[in-house]
Amino acid sequence: MSVHLRDQVLSRTVTLTVGELNTVLDFNRPGQLWRLSVQETSVATSVLIKISTGYANSGEVIEFHCTRGSAVEYAGCNSAIVELQAVSANTTVQVQLSPFYDNQFVLEYDEGGQLINNAAWVDVGGNQGYPRPFMNYCALMTDAPIDVRTVAGGGAVVFQALNLATHTLLLNQLKIGNHDKLQVRGTVAAPATQQFRGSWYNRR
Repeated sequence: MSVHLRDQVLSRTVTLTVGELNTVLDFNRPGQLWRLSVQETSVATSVLIKISTGYANSGEVIEFHCTRGSAVEYAGCNSAIVELQAVSANTTVQVQLSPFYDNQFVLEYDEGGQLINNAAWVDVGGNQGYPRPFMNYCALMTDAPIDVRTVAGGGAVVFQALNLATHTLLLNQLKIGNHDKLQVRGTVAAPATQQFRGSWYNRR
């Protein structure tokens, strides 16, 4: 889809087949600023985003991911081609292109409180454990020591830390990878419970 972007905002819904690299935008904006927003709405897979930017005598390619159920933004300049690829399952994404952008303020999203114990691992928050849109850090608050892990889409444990004290620095600045979900487990013996809350944010 070729676009001559001037003062309008372009918004599209795109269906992606797993493993296929799809050109979703090809726009002509020489020397001009723009902002791309991509949101994975099916909570099915992470999405590879490939942006090829053209310049008079050179070009550059940048690749990054949007995790499942989340969203990312990228600010760029000049004409570009945007390609998307579903990593592990078919999915639907929302794509928005705006001709202007400003500095991004710090964003935060406080999840509802959860009751946990040592009986089972539970996903953090209401997005199946995946970061909220445009956020990739999580602060974990609890009234007793806690177990923490990140899990890949296929179920493999990527990182795990057990019996972390409530004041541990890691619990305040835990970076979540683009393919992973965040899970916690309490340390109090079931059926007793402890209080827990996650708070997502976009940068430190």
